[in-house]
Amino acid sequence: MASAATLPDDLKYALDLGFPLFPVNTDKRPLVRYTIEASRDERQIAHWLFDQYKGCNIATMTGPESDLLTLDIDSAEGHASLAAYERQNSPLPAMLRVTTGRDGNSCHILGRSQPG
Repeated sequence: MASAATLPDDLKYALDLGFPLFPVNTDKRPLVRYTIEASRDERQIAHWLFDQYKGCNIATMTGPESDLLTLDIDSAEGHASLAAYERQNSPLPAMLRVTTGRDGNSCHILGRSQPG
């Protein structure tokens, strides 16, 4: 089994924040029963990433099971829409922002669905 010390820093950070993680293929399809097997264990994540599903992507479970809310912004138009929303209402609270996609213009914004 691979050492947890070999995990990339971004995955260690996600685990430090308490995000439950699981392996997915390049089509973002889960490779495990994620509602049951999502894990916060570094050794398990390392095993999936480097041994069992070598080179897989790693995802986090969102929704009620994890208390994580995800906002998926997929284009410049999406960023403009979010900016307009924030101008009309109020800025989103500080949350983790992760760049996704090849164009560098997509992101996921992750935060706790419940305050505190």
